[in-house]
Amino acid sequence: MALLESQALIERRIIPGLGRRRLRGLTADDVDVWLAHEAKTASSSTLSKLMSILRRSIDRQMARDRVKRKVILLC
Repeated sequence: MALLESQALIERRIIPGLGRRRLRGLTADDVDVWLAHEAKTASSSTLSKLMSILRRSIDRQMARDRVKRKVILLC
């Protein structure tokens, strides 16, 4: 996935959809609601890309001990 494509998905879908919440405060319910909303308008490949971006973000923060659990895996 190209960097520009990832940045566009982050700016247009992830940040507005998750309300700029900190990853530490993100819950599985938040992600479920957001994914259900995105599923109404996004293709399955776009949903996969969004999940991948969110998963990588959480993995990076876990490596720095800023997040304790992967809420994305609970969805």
